[in-house]
Amino acid sequence: MEKKFIWSIGDASMEFSNGSMQYFKELEPAKDIEDVLYFYYDVLIKIGRRRLKLSTYDFPKVQNLHLFIQEMINHKTKEEGYLLEDFQDGGFSRKIRYHQLELEDTFWIEYFVRLEKYCYEVKQWDEETPNEFTTYKMTIGEIGNRSNGESCVAWFINDLSEEKLLELAQIAQDFVQYSIEQNNIQVEEWIKEAEEEKQRGDKENEETE
Repeated sequence: MEKKFIWSIGDASMEFSNGSMQYFKELEPAKDIEDVLYFYYDVLIKIGRRRLKLSTYDFPKVQNLHLFIQEMINHKTKEEGYLLEDFQDGGFSRKIRYHQLELEDTFWIEYFVRLEKYCYEVKQWDEETPNEFTTYKMTIGEIGNRSNGESCVAWFINDLSEEKLLELAQIAQDFVQYSIEQNNIQVEEWIKEAEEEKQRGDKENEETE
């Protein structure tokens, strides 16, 4: 039975499964993702009773998801982000800085992931220093065929914590590693079959000499 890697939040979830790979060297097990030429897999998004299935063929992204998330978390949005709001009213003030990243393929053919980061500084009239906090928003969507006028179907997740993002990053890494391990089993079988076929061929040649 195919193992599924599931990230859940509220009544929704994202599921990675059916990982299949082709290596640069077909008869040599992969050590890591750098040895992988093609990576195919399915992403299933469940929101209540709704289902959104995304299949990856030519532009896999899950292997870069943990780097993408880490880049967003490490971004110095408080100092370098876009100033989205700077509001003051008497003793109350609110400042919001913003940063956005997108994980998609060059041709926008398959699915995309968009991350947004909001850094808040909020000061009430009776406070001496502002309260600082950070939230994230993620959008995962299917890219429609724009030439045919198709629209995107997307899942919007607001008020994400850093902890939930890191949880997703780990699940993505685990899925990639599992896919490599399972594919290596198949490669080892091919290597064994190739060696057995070679031995049979050598034996037949010896018998005919």
